[in-house]
Amino acid sequence: GGMLFKADYVGGKTHGSGDFVLPCGLYDHWGSDFVMRLTMGDVVDYFVPRIPLVARKFTLCDMLTSNTRHLWAPQEAGPFVQPQYFTQLDYVLGGSAADVP
Repeated sequence: GGMLFKADYVGGKTHGSGDFVLPCGLYDHWGSDFVMRLTMGDVVDYFVPRIPLVARKFTLCDMLTSNTRHLWAPQEAGPFVQPQYFTQLDYVLGGSAADVP
């Protein structure tokens, strides 16, 4: 269903194909106690919210709407590491810099 932007995660989106994204705020009650699995073909990556330098913890919505609020691991149990973030374009969310797993 195309590229997703911050507003799509915050407000939700339905694509003509039937794919959809629910508003991420619906899951704020999870706090930061979750692991997100992302599967692309044969590649499976796992993400958790990065621990911020402030008193509150990042939620799923915080993580999905940022390019610097996640940690990555190749397996669900971790260890989770902070990748070199891709920050050159504000609308590119998540992920890592070029040539970083």
